[in-house]
Amino acid sequence: MATKEDGSDPVSEGSWQLDHPAEDQTNKIILRNVGELTVPGIRRLCNVYGTVVDAFKTNKPGLAFVEFSCEAEAIYAVKQLNMKLGFNFNADLAMEKETLPVVSSTAANDKAPPTAISEESWEQASIKRRFNMGFSLPLLFNVPAQLSLATSGNYRAAEGCLRRTDPELFFRIYKVQELFETPKALEYDPKELQERVDTLQKAAPNEQNQFDGECFTFRGLNEEERERFDIAYCVVCKGFGFNHCKDCGTSYCSVTHQREHFREHKSICRHEGSPGEDTDVEGKVAASEAAPRDVLTRDPLPTKVNVFITAILTPDRIYVRSAEADANEEYVKTLGEFANVGVNAVPVVNSQQPAVGDIYLALYEPLGVYGRVLVAEVGPDTSKCVFIDHGMVTYVSNDALRMINDRELKYRKVLVYKVCLTDITDEQGEREKAVQYLISLKHRPLLMNYRLEANNIVDVQLQTPEGESVNEKINKLIKILPLNNIRNDLYVMYKDIPQSEPIVGENKQIMILNRTTILLDSRVTWIPMDDLPYLKNLQSMLECYGKKVAEFQQSYLPREGEMCLVQCLKRWYRGVCYETAGDGKPAIFLCDFGSMTLVDLTNIRKIPTQLATKVVRTHDGTVAHLGEAKAGGLTFDAMFLDIYLPENEPVAVDIAQTTTMKGLPDAQEKETNIILNVHDGDPTHQSKPFRSTPVQQAPPNTMTELDTKYNIIDEKPPFNAPLKGQYKQGFGFYTMRERLPIILTQVIDQLSKDKEQIAENFGGETAREELKGAIGEISKLKYELQTDKDFRPIRTAIGDETVWNSFIEGLGQDNSYFSACWLYAETYMYRRLNNIFENTTTLQKLDYFQQQKHKALTNSYDAMVAVLRSIETFNGEPKTADEIGSFFRKLLKLNLWGNRCDLSISAGQDVKQDGDPFSLLDSLETCIVSDHTLAIWQCITAGPASGIVEIINDNSGYELFTDLCLADFIVHHKLAPKVCFNVKAIPWYISDVTPKDMHWTLDTLSAHDTQPLLAQFGARLKRHFEAGTFEMRPVDNFWTSPYEFYRMRDIAPALYDTLSQAKLLVFKGDLNYRKLLGDFNFPYSTPFVDALRGFQPTNLCTLRTVKADLICGLPEGMADELTRKDASWMVTGEYGVIQFAAKCPL
Repeated sequence: MATKEDGSDPVSEGSWQLDHPAEDQTNKIILRNVGELTVPGIRRLCNVYGTVVDAFKTNKPGLAFVEFSCEAEAIYAVKQLNMKLGFNFNADLAMEKETLPVVSSTAANDKAPPTAISEESWEQASIKRRFNMGFSLPLLFNVPAQLSLATSGNYRAAEGCLRRTDPELFFRIYKVQELFETPKALEYDPKELQERVDTLQKAAPNEQNQFDGECFTFRGLNEEERERFDIAYCVVCKGFGFNHCKDCGTSYCSVTHQREHFREHKSICRHEGSPGEDTDVEGKVAASEAAPRDVLTRDPLPTKVNVFITAILTPDRIYVRSAEADANEEYVKTLGEFANVGVNAVPVVNSQQPAVGDIYLALYEPLGVYGRVLVAEVGPDTSKCVFIDHGMVTYVSNDALRMINDRELKYRKVLVYKVCLTDITDEQGEREKAVQYLISLKHRPLLMNYRLEANNIVDVQLQTPEGESVNEKINKLIKILPLNNIRNDLYVMYKDIPQSEPIVGENKQIMILNRTTILLDSRVTWIPMDDLPYLKNLQSMLECYGKKVAEFQQSYLPREGEMCLVQCLKRWYRGVCYETAGDGKPAIFLCDFGSMTLVDLTNIRKIPTQLATKVVRTHDGTVAHLGEAKAGGLTFDAMFLDIYLPENEPVAVDIAQTTTMKGLPDAQEKETNIILNVHDGDPTHQSKPFRSTPVQQAPPNTMTELDTKYNIIDEKPPFNAPLKGQYKQGFGFYTMRERLPIILTQVIDQLSKDKEQIAENFGGETAREELKGAIGEISKLKYELQTDKDFRPIRTAIGDETVWNSFIEGLGQDNSYFSACWLYAETYMYRRLNNIFENTTTLQKLDYFQQQKHKALTNSYDAMVAVLRSIETFNGEPKTADEIGSFFRKLLKLNLWGNRCDLSISAGQDVKQDGDPFSLLDSLETCIVSDHTLAIWQCITAGPASGIVEIINDNSGYELFTDLCLADFIVHHKLAPKVCFNVKAIPWYISDVTPKDMHWTLDTLSAHDTQPLLAQFGARLKRHFEAGTFEMRPVDNFWTSPYEFYRMRDIAPALYDTLSQAKLLVFKGDLNYRKLLGDFNFPYSTPFVDALRGFQPTNLCTLRTVKADLICGLPEGMADELTRKDASWMVTGEYGVIQFAAKCPL
């Protein structure tokens, strides 16, 4: 009997709870670098992470405290604020100051009482210590949209082709269950199976019959044995006979040949029926021909019938067929006919494109034979199809579809029935086990009772031959019952959980789930994109079970390493107890997300074995090159990580495994490490060759949080409207969302790396401090760009602030990065970037793109020498006018392809021109989709050679070199007396030419000490400038304004008048082309002259490689043909245009 002690009641096991004093919640956080924010601003900043109880700033500049309603909200705010792009809040949990006990000196004989440390102080110190280990919260991941196998949406299509073929909606399917585990074969006792095999072989010994462990293999018949079998042949085609006349046994290869032979056969058939019977056969044929044509039909089922399962859609939706003898024979015969016809059937694509609602043949993989399919949806490469004689839905390659020429065979009656099982739970439990159970019943006859409702088979009850209810069994398999006794001895350790093997290879798509340890050892937690649906399904099961046990009843403290169920931020996760510190808040490792967090015991539950033993499909991986980059001084802040190692979006990587031996010499163990080589966007990644233009990935047809927040439209930019960043399927969106943030990040990285050199060159300590402030301003600019903020005015600058600010005011509501015209938004970003340095006292002349531009020239010396050698050879001998014209046109094309080297398109990555460019011109001829070089030649040679040629330059580096070659050729052959260059006033679009770039190029070429051709060319160019045959025009701010060229007459009349005096204007590059068209998405066949909208001050031409999704002047249909070949042809830089417009007559 239990005894009472001190008047207290004994505590039973069922009512036992862990009792500990109430804890001081760490609800307060500290923020730094918030000097520019007001207290209301800080409240608005933090309100999105929880309920703000209090917020205040301290006397110390830039420091603030924010108090939340609970600890979980405070932790969440710390993580999110530290990940916020463009800011350096350095958020942390605010701990109470610890007061050290006063220690007084005592004599040796004095015994000072020990200083007691309160439990509250110990817990605070413990929490602070443990949070330094890199705790984090699980990622709320997004699963990309997947191809749906449901066909219900296809039946609602406006054209109704599918509904016409299937008017009874036999194959309208609302959902198909996803399977994440490989179906397991039926398991037999190997010993019992071997005993049965031995008994069989003794009873009927035959050396040619052998058991290989899974099935019997027959090795062949001898001649004597073969004679015992009759082989029938078709009387029509002499092929093997699979069908026969039931009266006389005459064989046929198919029903088709049996029908062809019917009239001849009935006169010789041994069956002595009356003529009426023959007439009856013909009557049946006539009746069948009178039935509805080209539609699927089906006979009704008896109310109570034995059935076989043919396909499982979900645990409560399946397809069945009758198991009665006659029906079974007919079904097998039908499958055989389709299998036979499919062998010699021709592919559909040989004669036509697959069409929705049509019926073809496709390989039914479970049986390895051809079967009928109904096409529900047609795609460019694959089509969604339903196997008519099975009910299975799948995607079939268009090339694998085969024609059915026999109409009667094509529309043979349907023998399968979609049924709805009754009383099946909708719980998100072990639904996959229920599907596997139904698969195991596929070849067993099941008794089916049902009710017919509007031609639908509903309220279905299935029963096995042993009398077991299939419906009840399904429910038992799906439901996961709460554990009644959490103190039993059953538990699962994390070390015993199966772990999936990582995918290894090149170009794999993964999602990064956690990067908390990236600074520690370059590791991230990741999962293959293909496994995200599995993780989503697992989380749904955990949420479903978590609701059942949400009410706290008694505390459960798991063992270290034991699996448990934990609640974090109102969601349930699988956890592993990592450490128990005695404070009622064990450290829990969320194994499916790679996160470590502290969890109160009231949020921990014992986990059922079914959930605990699910496979872990996440992995740890080391990001290659990060260690070396960090040692080289690269800063890994939140902004860097969001650009190069983003969470919650697909990342392309190469995955490799390395094995090392760890431990003592006599007790070493293998340790496998996963290495992730991140693709494009990784500044440290050296193994990938440079692409001149990043290929735009096809965006998913789903609305994301960014789409909704910033009014993103998941469509292509419409015609006859300005291009905007808000059109998700346009290159403008890709630029605003990806390219420009990367460019700003690279500027920050370059300035941080070179800060000491910059400070030395531009003013010492003052420059150092101003550079630090400029980096902060660039971070803010990047944040404004990524969060679609309104355009801010340009501050005091180089004299164009009035033009810019009046332009911004005139935009009205469309004055943000994604809502404004793409041209306006992109030029504004580059203008704002330079405005940051204009408002310093020491850095006004700093060119932050200088290094990339210099490399674009020095990396291309070999190609430049090859070009000069060809030009010198041509100029070395007298030439006819036709020969000069032909070479001039070649130079125009050389100049066109020089525009490929565009640093703004490559997001600042180094570019170079390799090989001999002249030798490549012939191979690139077909890539010029609009070629007006002949018209340009005729223009420049028409009339006296007295007019000036004006070149509106684009990129420096190799492209500027080709501009100078063209200009040198023009004056050498006296095609014009003078060539003028129009360059930009400020660093622009990374690689655009400034006066400083022009002078540096001339000096670099003329001083080249290893290539005489380059030195001679540089010296000749300088002589042209000295003699006045070359001139660099005074910089005009219109070239760096947001305005389109058709507004030049009104905005910059002096510049317009100067250009009007020229004989020919040569507009170089993509940006100039966009300004000529005003970033207006004209239909692609619009004539070039019409797209200029009246801007024809004189004869003009444009040389542009296509790097944005707008173009004009193409022949009708060419754009569609190019799109069929390559959907991204307008943004790769692989195609070019050379277009000309004559001066508009007055």
